[in-house]
Amino acid sequence: IIHTCLGLILMQFVLAQNIELAVQATLVGDSVSVTYTLSDSLPTRTFKVEAWGVTENDTFPLGEVSGDIGERMSLGEHTFLWDALADLERFDGTV
Repeated sequence: IIHTCLGLILMQFVLAQNIELAVQATLVGDSVSVTYTLSDSLPTRTFKVEAWGVTENDTFPLGEVSGDIGERMSLGEHTFLWDALADLERFDGTV
């Protein structure tokens, strides 16, 4: 099991916004399934979503991701899959 902190970066620079983010990660074999929900007071707003990993010594963009991630993500529930083994070389010692 990989113990790391997953972070989602929302890129949207608008004043007076009300953004909510709920994230859930689940181990699926050697991959991690990440489900997140975007909520906002402006229903037509879209976001650029990036996924980052955080270890004790490093912060890095997740390497192999597929699914609902990237430019122009709309509000609602989304899921992407991270191939955790692809980033395994970043970890040192017991994972």
